[in-house]
Order: sequence, then C-alpha cells, then structure tokens
Amino acid sequence: MKKIILIFYICTTAMRLQGMQQIVNIGGQSGWKDVSAMEGVTPHPGKKAYPDMVLQGSRYRVDKDTDLLIHFDSGINDATDRYGTDPGTIRISRRFTAMGRGSGIFTNDGQGIQLIPKKDSYFAPGNTGDSFSMEFWLNPAYAADNEEIISFRSSRKNRKDQIVPQEVTCYIEGRKLKWSFKNFFFDPVKFTSSVTLEGQDSIIPDEWHHHMLVFHSSNGLLEYYMDNKLEGITYATASGTDDNAPLVPVIGTIIQGRFHLGKNFTGFMDELRIEKKIVKNPVLSEFQNDSGSFTTTLFDMGRGGSELEKIHVDADIPDNTAVRSYYRVYTNFKQTLESPPPWMPFIPGTFITKMNTGRFFEIRLKMYANGTGTLSPEIHSIQAVYDKNLPPLAPLSLKAVPGNGSVTLYWKNIGEADIQGYLIYYGTKSGVYFNDDAQEGASPIPVSGGSYTLHGLTNGTLYYFAVAAFDKAGASFPGAFSKEISIRPGIN
Repeated sequence: MKKIILIFYICTTAMRLQGMQQIVNIGGQSGWKDVSAMEGVTPHPGKKAYPDMVLQGSRYRVDKDTDLLIHFDSGINDATDRYGTDPGTIRISRRFTAMGRGSGIFTNDGQGIQLIPKKDSYFAPGNTGDSFSMEFWLNPAYAADNEEIISFRSSRKNRKDQIVPQEVTCYIEGRKLKWSFKNFFFDPVKFTSSVTLEGQDSIIPDEWHHHMLVFHSSNGLLEYYMDNKLEGITYATASGTDDNAPLVPVIGTIIQGRFHLGKNFTGFMDELRIEKKIVKNPVLSEFQNDSGSFTTTLFDMGRGGSELEKIHVDADIPDNTAVRSYYRVYTNFKQTLESPPPWMPFIPGTFITKMNTGRFFEIRLKMYANGTGTLSPEIHSIQAVYDKNLPPLAPLSLKAVPGNGSVTLYWKNIGEADIQGYLIYYGTKSGVYFNDDAQEGASPIPVSGGSYTLHGLTNGTLYYFAVAAFDKAGASFPGAFSKEISIRPGIN
C-alpha cells in the first residue's frame, strides 16, 4: 500500500513540475469579445468565415453635409437615404476596388444606375443650391469618346415661359474628363446658361483615379481635380470670369430630375459622394490613417507564478504592411491598477522567456498599412499558451516533539523545484490557527523547511499544528495543508 501511494506521489509531482498548460483563443471562431481597447482598427468580415481585425478604413461616413454616398460594397444604396436608387443591371465587383470591399461594374448597357432625388436632397426640384462637391473613383476599360459617366437631367422654364432642358453631364472626350452645365445655373438676365470645364491630363484605361468637382457659391468658381491635383477651373458667372456676380444653381420643377450613372460607360466606379460644402482634403487611400492597435482584456492565469509560454498570431501580412506584437504580465491585480509593467515585444510562435511570470497577462498588436495606404494586415486569430502554476502539494510526515515551553516540528520537504518555503500554522483549537504567543511570531510563521522550533508556548496547553508549502507565487498563496497534529509543550 505504501509503495502504491509513493508511486502516485512521484507521478503527481512530476506532472505538477510541468504545470498545467492552458490555452486562450482570441478572434477566429471565438470572436473579438476579449478585446478591451481598439484604436484605428475594426473587425471586418474575413476570408475564413469569421471576422478579421483590420485597420479602420478612411473612407467616408455620412455627416450632416453629406447629400449622397454610395460605397458599392454590397449593393447600390445611398447611405444618406436622400436618393432613391434603381440599380438596373449593375453588378458589384469584389476584385477591382478603389476603396472598401466592392465597386460598381458598368457594361455600357444603356441603362446604368438611376438616382431619384428626394425632397431634402441638393438636387430636389425647386431647390436653390449653395456650394457643393461631387467626387468619385473611376477605372475605365476603354476611356472612349462620349462615354457618359454621370448625368443629371431635368427641365425648367426660360424668360419666355418656354420649357428648356437642364443638364449636368460628366463625360469622356479625347481621353479627358469634361463637365457640361446647361441651364443648371440661373442667369437672371438671360434665363439660360452654359458652362463647361475640362481636365488637362489624359484618362488612362485600367487605372483607378479620383475625380472631384467643387462649386464655390461665393464667387461662382468651379474647380475640377484628379487625384487632388487641380485640372481645370472656370466661373459660373454671366461673364465667365471672376466678376463678383455668381450664378446660382436652381433645380428645375417641370419634371422630376434624375441622375444616370454610367449609362454608356464601360468600367468600374467606386465611392460616389456629394457634399453640401467645399471639400478641401478628399480621402485618397483606404487606410489614410496608416496605423492602429488593439489590446486584449486581462486574462487570469489562475494563480501567481504562472508562466506565459507562447503566443501564436494567425494573420495575412501583405507586402510593406507590418504587425508588431507585445505582451505584459502582472504579478497581481493591484499592479494592474497602480504600476503596470512595460510592454514586451515578442515574435509570434516562439517561446517567451522575459518578464513572463505572474498572475495576469494581456496582449497588444500594432498594425501598419503599406506606404500608399491601400493595404492592411488582417489578423485572423490569436492563441496564447500558458502554464498555470499549481499549488504545492501538502507536506508529508509531520511530527512534533515537545519541550519546555516549546515544540519542535519535523516534516518531509516537497520535491518541487519552485518551492520557496513553508508556513507553520498553530492554534489552540483544531483547524483554527490564529495564535500569536510563540516568540517567533503570530501564525502562520514562514520558515525555510525540514524542521523548526517554536518557543514561548504555554506548558500543558494543547496546541494544533499544520504546515503548508508556498512557491514562487509567494507566501500569500500557500498550497495544501499537511495533516494536522496536536501536542502539549512541557509534557513528554
């Protein structure tokens, strides 16, 4: 029987020397619920059926001045709900995009996309407009003459009460983008107007470029930009110059005006936006904020002295992007509030050996876009592996020898490598160890091990004793108690 117990003790001790390996999963199937802080990053539908952590895109969001916003990510929808949409036969491309996760595919079908302005939109019938900006990304397949990119058509009356067409058209001619405004700006003298504007640089097929039109109502200035480079200017004034007599956009009321997008255009369009203000700094890259980070919550390893062993990071890291990985381990909860340790860098998948022992840990990943701001790392999941520090076993063979006002205790030391010492508990009631009459101090008394004598005890009083070991977790976290023994000092 003793042999069986000894074998069990040896096997249990060997197993405990290796600790109890635990695994924490973040992301992937487990989701990102254990992320406590995010800056410039966001979960996004990933390639492996679960959300990935990516840099937060810089693309536009609806604000108080946004009149129209179509992302082309999952359909043809105006995010402002100021325009009704008829997508026709237009499909979404996931492969060729300027920003986001999709773009509109146009095939010169004579239909394109129709947008119907609602009453609170800039292009609503009867609206008298102020400054505005219109911008979009374009990737033409051919850049052929007379390909119509955007048009708005309505009608109103001239000074003779005759109905005249009202048109705003953006089209390609001679490999250049041109803008035409017919009766869009109201001339109080002529009642009709015609303004044209064209770019200088050629439109190149199979390349994405950003295009933006800006109207300044204060002086009638019209500007056209490609990739934020000024391509052309003109004035919507009676003289066509800066004469301090700007014409005002007035939307016709005879018929319901409509936009047509890509009616006879072949290629891709992305991120169409109209703002009721002058846009000065358009977003030209998906990840214009070129870095971001996220931090996990605190993970409890269960007991002080546990060791963070290894952290795996499953990620796609495109060329010229980067991910930097950090961890920190806290000794106790108080340290998390008062004096956090420094963040320690680590290489995913390798063993961690520095400042990795304690009770709690957290992980931080910093992500960097490529130089052009077009690509982001994609973090699929994180897996942390740690060895939980198990409490020490109970000391065996506790014995006591009485003396005059003293008791000497003997026990077998525990064969665990991380044992730091032992605690002697004593008291005058079984299982209640709160006495303080020993000269060596109040219960429990920390000692190095093997044997120890307590002095100053009262002869004839029955004392109860137990011993527990403590490891690198510290004396505040002792292991299991030995078997309790009792004895009276001064009586042999």
